Formats: sequence, C-alpha cells, structure tokens
Amino acid sequence: MAEGTAGAGSTHSQDTDEAFIALLDVSLIESLALSTRRTALDDVGQPSNAPSELAERATELTCEVAVPPHTGSFHVVYELKFSDEVHWVIRIPFHEWDHLCSEGMRSDILALEHITARTSLPIPRVHGLSCVQDNALGHPYTITDFVRGTKLIDVWDVPSWWVGGRTKQRLLDSLARHMAVSASMTGKTHVGAFSCLRQFLPDHDDAEAEFGPFDTTNAFFRSLIGKARQMNNRPELAALQLFIGALPDYRFDGSPFHFAVPDFDSQNILVDDGGEVAGIIDWDNICIYPRELGALTYPAWITVDPMMYDMYQDQPNCDSESDLHGYRTMYTNAIDRASQGRLGVVTRNSHVVQALFDAARTLSPTTMTHLAKYVWGSNGLTFEVIEAIGHCAWYSQKPTDIARVVGWLGAIEWDKYGSSEDEDMAEQPERAADDDAVKTASQDELT
Repeated sequence: MAEGTAGAGSTHSQDTDEAFIALLDVSLIESLALSTRRTALDDVGQPSNAPSELAERATELTCEVAVPPHTGSFHVVYELKFSDEVHWVIRIPFHEWDHLCSEGMRSDILALEHITARTSLPIPRVHGLSCVQDNALGHPYTITDFVRGTKLIDVWDVPSWWVGGRTKQRLLDSLARHMAVSASMTGKTHVGAFSCLRQFLPDHDDAEAEFGPFDTTNAFFRSLIGKARQMNNRPELAALQLFIGALPDYRFDGSPFHFAVPDFDSQNILVDDGGEVAGIIDWDNICIYPRELGALTYPAWITVDPMMYDMYQDQPNCDSESDLHGYRTMYTNAIDRASQGRLGVVTRNSHVVQALFDAARTLSPTTMTHLAKYVWGSNGLTFEVIEAIGHCAWYSQKPTDIARVVGWLGAIEWDKYGSSEDEDMAEQPERAADDDAVKTASQDELT
C-alpha cells in the first residue's frame, strides 16, 4: 500500500523550498520529535509509586527523520519514524511568517480540536505545535499522526486501481458519510469571522484586517465582491454582484453554517486498500462558511474548473464533463443517504455557488464569463451584457454621485450625473443636450 503524508501537497522543486530545507537542522527536528513523544508517553499516566514501563520505553526511544522531506505549496513535511514503530510527521511552513499567521494557526488548532471532540472525521491528531518562531527549531511547526493511505489524486484517473471492491461509488459514499457527520454538528450562527481578508484577496489594501463575521450568505458575498471591486472594478465583478441574489439558494441564506474542508481536493484525501477514505489532511485556514460552501459542498475534483479543465482534458483517462456530472449526482445521492434525505438539497447546486466564490476571490475573467454564460445562456449575450455594464451609469457613477432618474417611452434611465441642487447651473445646458442625444438614440433603436 502506498503511503500518504499528512499535509504534503504536490511534490515540486523550487529554489525557495530548497533554500529553506538547506537551512533546517535535521538533528533539531529529531530532538524536538523525541521530546514531544516522551512528553506524550508521560501524559499517558502511571501511578507515581509504581515502576513505569513507559518511562523505560521513553528512555530507549529513537527517531529517524526521513529525508528528503515532502514539499507542498506552503510547507515542508518530514516523516518521523520512531523505534517502537509509531509514525508521525512534522509540518514546517516556509513562507513569510507574521502575527496573522500565528493567530490563524491557533484558530486552526482550536477548530480541529472542536471537530475531533465531536465527530469521527479521519483528521490527523495533533501531538505538538508552536505557532511562533521563538522555539528550539526556529520555525513554527505542527507534529501530527502520519496517515497511511493512497493519495486519491494518484489513482482517481487510473482505471486499473478501481478493481474488485474498490469503486468510485464506494469512495464517494465513504466521503459523504464523513461530510454529513460534520454538517450535523451543532450549526454555527455566523459565517467567519476570518482572521484576515488576505486569505481571499491578498493584494487588498485592507488585507490584514479581520473579515466578518456575517449573519447571512448574502452579506458574506456582498462584502467579498465589494472588496474585490475596490481592487479592480471590472464589469465582470459588477455582474457578480447581480448574481448574489440569484445563485445562492435563498433557503440556505441564514444559519446554521458549517465548517469547510479548506482545500477539499483529491491531493488531500487518502484512501485505504478497500477504496474508502482513510484520512483528510491539510486543514490550514479552516473556518465557518455558508452552507453551500461548507461541509456539504462538492469535492473539487468532481466539479469543472474553467481555468484548469482544458489542461485537465489532456491527461490520460480524464473525466468528461458528462462523467463529472454523473459523479456529482452520485455524491448528492450519497449525502442524502447519509443524512436520511435531509442534506442532499444543499449539495445539489453547491458547485454553482462555489464558482461564484472562486470568481470573486481569484478575479478570473474565465470563471466570471463561464458563470455569466450559465446565467444568461449564451456567450454572445454574456459579452454583450458585460460590455453594456461597462458603459452604464450604475457601474461608472462615483460613490459621491446621486443617481438621477430620467423616464421616457415607459423606460427608466439611471443617469450618471448627480442631481444635487447646488450643482453649477452653468453645466445644465450641456447635460441637457447630452440627455436629448441619448433619448433620441434610444427612440431610434425602439423604432
């Protein structure tokens, strides 16, 4: 059986990773692992007046730090193999660290403790951690269980792996049971609060400010897209604001809200030999989300990412859009079975809401236009509407403007000019001429 490493993303070699790894002292990692393990053995507890086999065991313990480490997008991960066959990992972030990272890490640990105390989700148990750089290692770290299993990303598109009792139906059933349990925890009354806006919009001027909390899904999206428009007020983003009232299901606008798997994708799902979920890893930035973005959303690998799908199609044995639709149907039905028919309705169109969320935070024109096509039905109409938004008064007026309503032939124009009484009256003839020109052009179009 292949082994997956908790917290490791796709393996790659970059200068930043290699430089960071070269500075790490493996002997310090070994000492830290042994100290943490011995403390864990002491915490098991023995009568103080009785000989302690655990104390002897701790004294004789050794640890092998497997090198080279695994590298992900933000962490290096070393496997820790103890002489008594216990197997842990240590995750060490290599990106720039600040107080917001420390606060986010503390929040993640508290959330995981909350979840593991109330569910049986296969989450690696935390044995030791430091949220700051002021420690023996000189870096923040987390020490957790090693999760044995095969990474789903390595086998999902490999037909020869899905034989015998291993089926994708069985895998999705297993995953749905875990997610239904997570969603059945006592629901939260607010979305967020998120420790900082930068986890969504890292280049925003207020990126370090706390974001939320929000008492409705609508309020969450209005604020997020509004912040995105402050950065880059493109017509596509203005169109997304129009979609807020149409795409998220109004039935799920309020609480309860749920925890979400932060990166709910196949590289973070480990499966056992029978094809069921053995572990879910990489819980950085866990928080409370709207229901259609939380525990009941679709896993990412059975949705269509417009930015990535063209590249994905070039891979051997890739899923067609029809295949992916079938897996979503399979997963929705599995959620229903796991929840006695209560929760599948939340999952059913969650991928549309996820696309809205992705478009707002990535500012991707491709995702925005795909979503607009879903709403308006054709590429041609989508581009016409987005172009029209770019020229309309609603989009271009400044926050200090007062919209002026001009009516003719039963239509209403929201004029881009302000209507305050203290305007310079000398400008009025020129503006009236502009209004007449617009009115004439509109009458010509109608006739």
